[in-house]
Amino acid sequence: MQDRIRALSQFMKDKRVAGDRFVLMLGAGASLSSGIKPTRVLMEELVEKNGTGPPGRSLEDRFNELWQSANSAHRALMLKPYLDAVPAKGYRQLAEIIRSGYIDTILTFNFDTLLERALDESGVTGYRALIRGEMDFDVMSKLLASKEIAVKILKLHGSLRSVDTLLFDQEEMLNYPRDLESLIQEVTGRDIIICGYGFADMCMKRAFNGSKESGSIYYVNPSGAVTDIKGFLLARRSTGNVIEGELGQFDVFMEALHTELTVQRSDATAAPRQNPFTFLDHYREGQQEWLLGRRKPARDLLGRIASGTDPVQIVMAKPKVGKTSFVRAAVIPKLDPNVYDVLYVRCRSDIAPQLRAEFQQRLPPGAVVDDWNSILIALKAQTTKRIVLFLDQFERPCRAALVSPDSERGALETITALVRHADERLSVVFVASDEMAFSKFMWMRAQLDKRPSFLELKPFSPEAVARILRYAARKGGVTLEPDAVETLVKEYRDGIASEPPVFTLLHVQAVCYYLVRGYQPYRGYRQLPPGGLVAALKTFNEESNVIDLLADVPAAQRYLLRRFLKVICDPGSSTEKLIEFIRRHFPDVEKEEPFPEPIQ
Repeated sequence: MQDRIRALSQFMKDKRVAGDRFVLMLGAGASLSSGIKPTRVLMEELVEKNGTGPPGRSLEDRFNELWQSANSAHRALMLKPYLDAVPAKGYRQLAEIIRSGYIDTILTFNFDTLLERALDESGVTGYRALIRGEMDFDVMSKLLASKEIAVKILKLHGSLRSVDTLLFDQEEMLNYPRDLESLIQEVTGRDIIICGYGFADMCMKRAFNGSKESGSIYYVNPSGAVTDIKGFLLARRSTGNVIEGELGQFDVFMEALHTELTVQRSDATAAPRQNPFTFLDHYREGQQEWLLGRRKPARDLLGRIASGTDPVQIVMAKPKVGKTSFVRAAVIPKLDPNVYDVLYVRCRSDIAPQLRAEFQQRLPPGAVVDDWNSILIALKAQTTKRIVLFLDQFERPCRAALVSPDSERGALETITALVRHADERLSVVFVASDEMAFSKFMWMRAQLDKRPSFLELKPFSPEAVARILRYAARKGGVTLEPDAVETLVKEYRDGIASEPPVFTLLHVQAVCYYLVRGYQPYRGYRQLPPGGLVAALKTFNEESNVIDLLADVPAAQRYLLRRFLKVICDPGSSTEKLIEFIRRHFPDVEKEEPFPEPIQ
């Protein structure tokens, strides 16, 4: 059986080189491992729950009565518990195969959206679901033939997303409409893989292409070739293309096929491997291609800055959502240096002297201006470009102002001056993780009348995190085990549900950094060996944490400290590395210390 999969994979590789692709047909068997029940079981349970008609009537008649008497909302309500599921491994492997360009058309009888969800999570774009009954046949036919759509999913019996077009009706199951039957005959005449489908629908048996001139059929089913497929296999020279037994199970087959398809040719040039995950750090300018998932909010903020109509912007988000990475890697690199003069400031609690020092560096040597009004006028006079000032971690001076009258006075004067001078020449973008920074302090206490524009940077959904991790790993040419991704995403889902969040995107990034460096398998945060990484991760949930400590020191020192912490936090052999390093560079450390220790 493995030889047949190997032969199939080679055929698929050859077709892709020639610019051709396979067709895939999916039946209910493909979704069983994802928790989707067979159609007949679904019908039986729905009829039993809703008590439709006398028990003596056939299941089909009773279900028809139930389905035809329900409206759209009721149908969706009945089906949702059965069809809203998470894709199992087979669908994820299939998504990778599709992403690699081996399959361009999928015919499916399944109502669920497992395939679409798997494609989304794998970062596949450019696909289109064509739902029978939802669109005019001519439109569907043109879309299916379109070269602009890379992947087409033809849902022959409807979709959970369009419950009014689900094909349960007995009469419709007997014959497809003539135009659709011709279309199916054309598509199924290509080289095709059939998975999890028992060929029990009369409408498909009548529409499936049986021409001897048609392409090969690869039939994947644990119990082998069913009676109604055998004639087609014989006619299309495919009786030796049946994959059965354990390899005939959808998940097992897809994993085996994916493995064969990803075997590197001996003459292939290996792409350089890169670690796309940050360690106790943010994404910065020059790293924008590695920051994923923030294009839309970045476009929104850039559009507001470009318009000039809203010179005061406020970016709000929960802690550890990725605000700094968003500003430095998604927004600042997109600001044309010929048009904008960008000043990024990571705020300290003493915001007034900090900003004065920052602005003074931009003024002519020897220029001394004391009041904020003069400073900002002089700052604008130094350039013809539009100045964009980003004040990151702005919650820090606001918190300090609540406990210190001097800090409050300095912060209020600074904020008032910045906002009043914000205009078509100066945009001010406040970035903070605490709503208090604005609702309770900035606007109420400063009594500012200029209205800001708010942008909420929302946490990634668990599904988006899974999609980003897989895409980033592929982009870097590294491997993340599927089980590790599942575990991390579950921990992230549970972590962001608490208040405050206890397992955030920063936790995920730090763990992934070590996973791609060889620390695998990952069994979970609680299973990490006690040591530097656990200690560092725990600080993420505190106001003063390791990542902020590193960010606040000068660049050269930050580089050295982070390099050293990477060794300390290594979940593998960090202790041995540290001892070796200390002995080599600090030989006096091994000398026994006197007690009490003398103070130098």
